[in-house]
Amino acid sequence: MRSYVEQTFGEWNAEEQRERLFRDFAANRPDIVSFNGEDVGIWSVVREPTRLVLSKVYLLPGFQRHGIGSKLLDLLIQESEGAGLPIHLRLLKVNPARSLYERKGFRVVREEAPYVYMERPL
Repeated sequence: MRSYVEQTFGEWNAEEQRERLFRDFAANRPDIVSFNGEDVGIWSVVREPTRLVLSKVYLLPGFQRHGIGSKLLDLLIQESEGAGLPIHLRLLKVNPARSLYERKGFRVVREEAPYVYMERPL
């Protein structure tokens, strides 16, 4: 995420980012993403009564664009459809993952700099 943070906010403060992640993880512990027995990232889904919120998907650079994110989204979409709940997410405008979300049926519901808010309705 470093390059997206730098593009959006202008600088990277490692200590600030570390503290932010620790706070986020304490509030909503992410799941480890494994591929071929190797830990390659994390993701976190918040399950609310009226929706599922994809709060983060972080994959190590060497494992991006290998279909792992697509597989994770497919699993979440199955859960969404089974539970009858839409999926919501927020991402930085500069994040190229937006095209993946659009291919998976997400649509932009609003933009508030520097974020894009998306939903995959039922």
